[in-house]
Amino acid sequence: MLEILMAGGWAMLPILMCSAVALAIVLERCWTLRRRSVLPPGLGEEVRNWARSGQLDGNHLTALANGSPLGELLASALAVRNRSRELIKERIEDTGRHVVHRMERYLNTLGTIALIGPLLGLLGTVIGLIRMFMDVMKGGVG
Repeated sequence: MLEILMAGGWAMLPILMCSAVALAIVLERCWTLRRRSVLPPGLGEEVRNWARSGQLDGNHLTALANGSPLGELLASALAVRNRSRELIKERIEDTGRHVVHRMERYLNTLGTIALIGPLLGLLGTVIGLIRMFMDVMKGGVG
């Protein structure tokens, strides 16, 4: 494997760096977006129990918002629960946009790496072909 990497020339270094960054992003996103951290089990029941017992105060809503993305959406809706339906809907949509933005973090970088990687491979191929033709010009075909 090392021989193949060495034979690839200098173009292999950026390809390897892109691969390492892409792998790091994928692993980080898999860890951050695992189901238990986005949708904690028992969260709905816990919020229902708080609502039944009248414990939906600022401290509980803050803890709910800091716990998970779903909790943040629920907390934003529950903070304005006594207001009009339009205001609640607007608050949920606004909070949802912020949560989605945080959940999609680094995906643009991953897309850029996915675009650059094949182009770097093509560049290495073209450079290798140019070197081969230069050697043929120097020494001849025979």
